[in-house]
Amino acid sequence: GIPADLLPGLFERSETRQGRGLFLTQRVVTALGGSVSARNLAAGGCVFRAHLPLAPSVVTHDPTQRLPRIAP
Repeated sequence: GIPADLLPGLFERSETRQGRGLFLTQRVVTALGGSVSARNLAAGGCVFRAHLPLAPSVVTHDPTQRLPRIAP
């Protein structure tokens, strides 16, 4: 797991290699409208979660038209 005193600032900018990755992950996910979190497990280890919103469909289809066939 991660020491409890480090969890609150885990996704803040850091000069360590691991810290940069977590910071960048948080920036990308929040830029996409999501969130990231981390928590320790009672049995040891930790869980990282990234929640991203479903994007609205950018492909529209007129139901009165047949869909084109896609060759296998």
